[in-house]
Amino acid sequence: MSGERLDAPLRAWIEDALGGWIVRADRFTHAGRSRSLWAVDVEIAGAVKPLILKSEVGGGPFTGTAITLAREAAVLKALEGTEVPIPEIYAVSESGDDVVMQRLAGVADWTFADAQTERAVTGAYVAALAALHALDFRALAMPFATPISPEAAVRANIAEFDDAYRNFCRPHGVIEEAHAWLEMHAPVSIDQIVLTHGDAGPGNFMHQGAAVTGLIDWELTHLGDAADDLAWIWFRTTVLKQGGDYRAFHRLYTEMTGREIDTRKLEYCALMIVYRCTIVCHVRQAHDPTHDDARPRQLREMLAAALADVQGASDRALIPDFRAA
Repeated sequence: MSGERLDAPLRAWIEDALGGWIVRADRFTHAGRSRSLWAVDVEIAGAVKPLILKSEVGGGPFTGTAITLAREAAVLKALEGTEVPIPEIYAVSESGDDVVMQRLAGVADWTFADAQTERAVTGAYVAALAALHALDFRALAMPFATPISPEAAVRANIAEFDDAYRNFCRPHGVIEEAHAWLEMHAPVSIDQIVLTHGDAGPGNFMHQGAAVTGLIDWELTHLGDAADDLAWIWFRTTVLKQGGDYRAFHRLYTEMTGREIDTRKLEYCALMIVYRCTIVCHVRQAHDPTHDDARPRQLREMLAAALADVQGASDRALIPDFRAA
């Protein structure tokens, strides 16, 4: 927590929107945050409600892109009342740059009292993800245009990131090459277009005891292939080292859904994730070019390795042979 004070206009807006009084407001200082994030406690009719305030303050990796807080909030509102555990949305500012939502109980860290609890949480999380993928998104008020084909769904997501890259970043050969490969090899068949979480896996859901209390950080949610979320689980467990073993998650997903995982699509989605992350890092740097950050170069190197892997490198450097998992 930073010790900063919440701006008076934001305090007044929150108190007016919720009909209560802020009794605590602490800003998270984690360097990986893409937006300003506050833990806010509001007293309403004598009871304290724990909340999260997310704000777009400019200079972040999604500033000026189609990946807005308003869209994230709209997806969460649409998911209310479904079987997917999510934080409740309480208020969205008129500009869409500020969102107040429920602060879920539990922790996001991959820490457990024992191995039995870890297995139970892994199972509960996979069940929640499977429930998300089983939803009929067409029956919900989603802020997305329904794609006319599976290929169109994939290309729409590529286009969002390509637009951000071309609007804010100077060209880089490996990003151009990866974009061309992803376009050329976009899957033309998907068993079912689903609503994806878009950043699935450890670190992006809350758990308490043996239960999952909710999925968080929906900024990258989109319509696409379930394999995208399964590839994110690989990325978050293995590359980001958030904890867990992606193979355990994948095995449980197959058992719960009865659907085998297409490893070629998993590889494609793994490259797509590295491509997205590389662009996100470059957009952040473009908004603050004076910031000395080695991550854009590191991500370009990672992207080059991932691209070589999917192109058939004999000695894989990043993306594993999922068929052997």
